[in-house]
Amino acid sequence: MQFTHTLHPRSFFFILLVCSCLIVGCGDRVTVSGRITFPDGEPLTEGSVVFESENYQAYSYIGADGSYSLGEVEPGDGIRPGEYKIRILASTGGGSDGAPLVNLVDSKYESTATSGLTCTVKGKMTFGISVTKPGQ
Repeated sequence: MQFTHTLHPRSFFFILLVCSCLIVGCGDRVTVSGRITFPDGEPLTEGSVVFESENYQAYSYIGADGSYSLGEVEPGDGIRPGEYKIRILASTGGGSDGAPLVNLVDSKYESTATSGLTCTVKGKMTFGISVTKPGQ
């Protein structure tokens, strides 16, 4: 009798994530949260924020009040201390309903190479981010 088993892609990703944590270490994460706003204080009400360093990234969805809380595996579970470059992805539309894609922030924020946003994480912290709208 011969058994064959195909590994589901999600299972493969989970196994890879666990192995990475065992090799690199998942400990020593700290809470980093804050709000993303425009210069007039209006919050960015949707999208995601990504903090990236060499071979590592953490992300969070942006809440209706502009708030975020970073996570390594899921939003809010914390990140490793270090130097980070930041990118922000925020747009509406572009779905199967035919609505046009509309950027909510200047497109420079989509890449760490052009956003100009950085953060040094040493411990638990609140980090506010100011962004501009397209064309400003």
